[in-house]
Order: sequence, then structure tokens, then C-alpha cells
Amino acid sequence: MLSAYVTSYSSRIPLNILLTACDYSISGGEEITKKEAHDIYMAEIDPTYTRLYQDMDVWGAGEATLDFELPTAHFKEIVLTWRDFVE
Repeated sequence: MLSAYVTSYSSRIPLNILLTACDYSISGGEEITKKEAHDIYMAEIDPTYTRLYQDMDVWGAGEATLDFELPTAHFKEIVLTWRDFVE
């Protein structure tokens, strides 16, 4: 799930936007930042944890089951590593 979400961002600009969302949440921005990936996956990024959902339509209806969760700082490092690889 995590790899499918991250690798769906396959170029520098979208990855930088995702990293900006991580930085914004970590620095105390919005309580939860939502980032979609190809209309399939949804990530909720908050200052502490990032939660990934596989079915965005179910998520929008408020019935989604959490598929994966990890600390936002770790998620950011994974995205940074992927961005460096893509470049």
C-alpha cells in the first residue's frame, strides 16, 4: 500500500507538492492535509501520523478502513528518497 501510493507520484513537481504538504503538517499547519493519488489512494497527513486509504470513494463517504499508518516524519523521508531516485 505504501509503495503503491508513493510510486504513483512519478515526477519531481508532484513529489515536491507532497513534500510541501508533509512540511506544512509537521510545522503545525492544518490539522490534517489530504493528498489524493490517481483517484485511487488517499493520504491524511497530520503532524504526527500519515494514514493511507486504498479506496478514495469509500473514504469520501466516511466509511473507509485505514490501510496503513506511519509517522509523518518517516513518510516524509520515504518520499524524499523516492524523489531523489526519480530525479
